[in-house]
Amino acid sequence: MPEEKKEELKRQKDIGQFFTPQVVVEFIYDILKVHLDKEEKWKTCTGNKRKRFKKPSIIDPSCGEGIFLKIALEKNITYPSHVFGIDIDDKMKEEWKRINLLTKFGSEAKLESRFFHQNSLLPIKHDPKYRYRGIKKNALKEFDLVVGNPPYGGVGLKEISKELSETLVKYEIWKKAIGQETQGLLFLDRKHQDRLKTFPIEILFVERFIQLAKPGGHIAVIIPDGILSNSNLHYVREFIAEKVKIDAIVSLPRETFKDAGTSAKTSILFMTKPVDGKIETLDYPVFLVSVEKLEGLNKVYEFYCRYQKEGNLMNPVPKKVVVAKDSMGNDAVSVRVDITMKQMDEQKPAGRWDTSYWDPKYDGLFHGIATEKLSKFIVDIQGGGGGSHFSAYLGDQWDPKGKYAKYLHVGSILETGIDWVSSKYINKKTYERLESKQLRINDILLSNKGTVGKSVVITRDYGKIVVGDTRIIR
Repeated sequence: MPEEKKEELKRQKDIGQFFTPQVVVEFIYDILKVHLDKEEKWKTCTGNKRKRFKKPSIIDPSCGEGIFLKIALEKNITYPSHVFGIDIDDKMKEEWKRINLLTKFGSEAKLESRFFHQNSLLPIKHDPKYRYRGIKKNALKEFDLVVGNPPYGGVGLKEISKELSETLVKYEIWKKAIGQETQGLLFLDRKHQDRLKTFPIEILFVERFIQLAKPGGHIAVIIPDGILSNSNLHYVREFIAEKVKIDAIVSLPRETFKDAGTSAKTSILFMTKPVDGKIETLDYPVFLVSVEKLEGLNKVYEFYCRYQKEGNLMNPVPKKVVVAKDSMGNDAVSVRVDITMKQMDEQKPAGRWDTSYWDPKYDGLFHGIATEKLSKFIVDIQGGGGGSHFSAYLGDQWDPKGKYAKYLHVGSILETGIDWVSSKYINKKTYERLESKQLRINDILLSNKGTVGKSVVITRDYGKIVVGDTRIIR
């Protein structure tokens, strides 16, 4: 890989930027269109002389290269005048031109009027020099569809301006995170600002996506699975369930973002914001899907259309899951629609939403974990973090050029997975000293220093990589 490409990938990872494959974006709009087609307001005309049908306004709060906006126009979901994107990376505006979005808008001025170069967590800064046909200025606060793939992967807020501090202190999810009331505070104090530098930014984006949706609007956001499963993040799931109705959770295959240099496990969360702003009950079913290969998304769309039309996929009732096989006879798609949000929220210890947890084929596994004494499987790997005893092993042996093996610091175990970006490289001699600390497939890492309580499962072979100050269930 050319050095320039490597540097660009590193820059993108440093800001949590993972571009979304087109097949995933098209699938997201296919699912959203199922909802739009059922709503009367999109079947009427605007009343203008041109008699155009009403179309939804769309925003991608972390638009990147603009793929979500491009596909929205190609699939005729809306008009060019109704799409908007926000991104902190000004280079992305050039990407819009590269993927031919310029021709969709008709002029560079119109294209630039749809791109807000700013921190997405802040209120949208409207430029008065641009006119937004069909969209009132005040309407730039809320949109009919909020879609996108926000930054994630251990990225925190490195620079916190006064304006950002004054904005985030009002975020409800942040109040839940710090466990105290921020009512009356005008800005975040130094302690909270320091915490934000390592706080998973994707959690803040979850609230921002919800903020930007109109009452009755729809949201589709790609998030790391840690938000759905980690017990420490139950407050995030609790916040989401209080604000929106969960229509579907679609678990994507690990290969989804391989071209972006990550194997992070992700899911698409489809949500609808209640018209009156209130969630009356959690006793409604959620469409839960696990997809093994991206080709299976077409089958998911078929199942979802049928589910929305018939209301139930599973007949007879005792059959909990509908499964579609691939050409090799392996499970390609698994769908379950008999679990309600109330049941998911009440599941102890912390209301898990990850679809694999609710797959009946894993029932025996989770039961075994709950009843088996795990002490005999736990392996101690001490002295991998910052202790002076371990420094003697490492010395000055970071080896960014040779890159013989990776060393994963215990601090890289985050609430939403592993921060692979901050891992360092060691040379062959150092690796041989630490080879007993080599990670294996199916290892469960339990942090026991600095980040106590965090855990992660190693699901594939990452090559030569060692870790320290960690207990492992092996």
